[in-house]
Amino acid sequence: LVTFNFPAWSISVEFWTYLLFALCTWSLTGKSLLTTVAFALTSLVGLSFVVMAPEMSLTHADDHMFARCLFGFFLGALVRALAATQTRALPSRRGAAGTVFQVAAIAVALTVVGAVNDRSLWLEFFAPPAFALVILCFVLWPDTPIVRFCRVPPLLFLGTLSYSLHMVHVLV
Repeated sequence: LVTFNFPAWSISVEFWTYLLFALCTWSLTGKSLLTTVAFALTSLVGLSFVVMAPEMSLTHADDHMFARCLFGFFLGALVRALAATQTRALPSRRGAAGTVFQVAAIAVALTVVGAVNDRSLWLEFFAPPAFALVILCFVLWPDTPIVRFCRVPPLLFLGTLSYSLHMVHVLV
């Protein structure tokens, strides 16, 4: 039951998700393809539980929290695994091409988020993959003007504070 500090639900489900992640990576050490497949399947299992729920949603705070966390976290782990295989294949990790891909990925993510409303709540399921695409583009092209802008001290400071502020914003 979610009480006065509803964002705190994430701490408990993240604990179990991290434990499952540790088990996956420990048991599949040295098997990068199997690890990537395990991350993809775990993310799909989480998504499946959310989609099969009577009130299918990624945004309702007390519905299928663990499944939602599995979907998002392991989608991120999958992005990391895929990025590790692709960084060697890219001819250039800087420059205009990376900036174009980053801007396009941000535009896709903002379009998806902006399109979600009460009549099209199903679009929220496209948000995690859209943000995963943004992260992938930033990992694959780490030396672009956008990345350099994101590394300015005030933004790094806000990033440092963001999770702790999220956890207590209801109280504040």
